[in-house]
Amino acid sequence: QAARRIFPDATLQVDRIRAMDAEVTYRAQTVNAPNLPLRKVSLDLDLKKGVLTVDPLSFTFSRGDLSGRIKLDASGKIPRTDADLRLANGHLEEFIPIKNSDGQPAIEGMIAARAKLTGYGDSVHKAAASSDGAVTIVIPRGEIRQAFAELLGVNASKGLILLLSKSDKQTSLRCGLADFRVEKGVLKARQVVFDTGVVLAKGSGSIDLETERMD
Repeated sequence: QAARRIFPDATLQVDRIRAMDAEVTYRAQTVNAPNLPLRKVSLDLDLKKGVLTVDPLSFTFSRGDLSGRIKLDASGKIPRTDADLRLANGHLEEFIPIKNSDGQPAIEGMIAARAKLTGYGDSVHKAAASSDGAVTIVIPRGEIRQAFAELLGVNASKGLILLLSKSDKQTSLRCGLADFRVEKGVLKARQVVFDTGVVLAKGSGSIDLETERMD
């Protein structure tokens, strides 16, 4: 919290992982998480000879599921983390909680994503900052406040007029795609497309997981 980071930098106690073996099955049928729409947690954990594997791992949200597999190999000098996570049946309004004047979501629709990463280090932050792999986010359909959609295009003045007039008019979100290649902790966009009923937007950029800054 002091560093205002998303990824925690608490150091992993490697000696403890190497000193014990374990098999754990964990099921939480109800979860009280005030800041997250999390409802259930399920995982099977296996720890042998310094290698910790969580497979399968499943988080159930109020709408959507995050599942996958995580392997932490602490048997060597520098711990290695392999993660393969998938988000299915997610809803944009839970991740972008922007409301119109009438209290309805300014953007809503389905979202799916996959992250497949390999990183090294004795903390989540170090593993993320050194990771290689790929991250893909797909929006198959939805709706967006037309003022926001207009701001993505060349007709920004129309978007500003709609915002100033407090128009809550919606337009279709036909599809969206953000595909990133990850090298040494930096997500570099291979393709960004956002197709709405009033404008087709394409973009580029990067996200640095070490500094947690985006361009």
